[in-house]
Amino acid sequence: MQVSASDNVGVASVSLSLDGNALGTDSASPYTFTWNTTTVANGMHTLTATARDAAGNITGVTVSVTVSNFGDTTAPSISITSPTNGSTVSGNVSVNVSVADNVGVTKAELYVDGRLITAATSAPFAMKWNTRRETAGSHTLQCKAYDAAGNVGASAAVTVYK
Repeated sequence: MQVSASDNVGVASVSLSLDGNALGTDSASPYTFTWNTTTVANGMHTLTATARDAAGNITGVTVSVTVSNFGDTTAPSISITSPTNGSTVSGNVSVNVSVADNVGVTKAELYVDGRLITAATSAPFAMKWNTRRETAGSHTLQCKAYDAAGNVGASAAVTVYK
């Protein structure tokens, strides 16, 4: 973005701030600044340009802007398709999931009783769980799915018995 500034003797520098935080200073016309809007939340923000002359005189102008970035903000959906809730498991168990995302899933993770057990990075995102290492009784399975934008979706918990 460019800021225009003038003075009867000359402008020494122009500074730009966003919501009170400095973005930069330029001392040569045209006063040009780069602002990556994806580093702030969508919504209203305040840009303030401040010009200084060689004598130390300062003047500024403030404008309100609305940021509306259209990145991927949709979390993937994931559900455990097997084993089913209430089933009995033993040995090496295949944990199968159904995943969906508006852009694409990059990783799925399997958690057993809140502990990360394994991850898969390609479809069909099937994961293995060695139940031999687990105590007898009930265990809670949950999976998480991630997309390239960092959005995370979690499955409903499934309780199985060993």
